[in-house]
Parts: sequence; C-alpha cells; structure tokens
Amino acid sequence: MDLPAGAVEEGESLVQAIAREILEETGYEGTLTEVGGHFIAAEHGVTTRVFVAQNSRQVAQPTPEQSELDEGAQVKILTIEDFKRLVRSGILTETGAAFMALDHLDLL
Repeated sequence: MDLPAGAVEEGESLVQAIAREILEETGYEGTLTEVGGHFIAAEHGVTTRVFVAQNSRQVAQPTPEQSELDEGAQVKILTIEDFKRLVRSGILTETGAAFMALDHLDLL
C-alpha cells in the first residue's frame, strides 16, 4: 500500500508537483504543508520530501497512470486510528513519510 508520490516535471515547483500528484492519484486537493524530508536510499544520497494535505476535498475522479492501475491502485479513506494501525502494520511502503506526517500533526 502506497501514499501518493511522484516526480517534479519540467517547469513545476515542488508544491505544484505534489498538488498534481495528489489530484491525479486521489481526486483530492487541499492545503499543503511541507513537513521535511528523509533518506529513502541513503547509500545513494536519495531523499524524498514529505507534505501534509489538510482541509482536503474531492474535486475530481482519480486519474492514475496505467502502471498504478495495473498495481491495483485505489483510494481509501481511513480514520486517523486506522491510518496509525496501517502505518504500524508494516504494509505501508512509505512509513517514514507517514510517521513524519503524524508527528507534524501531533497525532503519534
């Protein structure tokens, strides 16, 4: 199970890229706050930036890429308690970002 993610396209800012990725993958938009970053492949110096979207609302239907559909991508709305259980379960692929977001929101 994954969180929305993606790459910055040419001419986009980081905030524009994450807003686009969230919209494409979930159909939602909200107020974005950058939480920070962490290594995802420290041996290669690869980092990821973490954002929290608040006051989100659905404004469109998701339009995931074919590869995401092939992987069974679907939007799931969870309570905070269910999300914390998911993060702790080891099923989520991006636990670092999830813990950073929960910590930022004082929800740990």
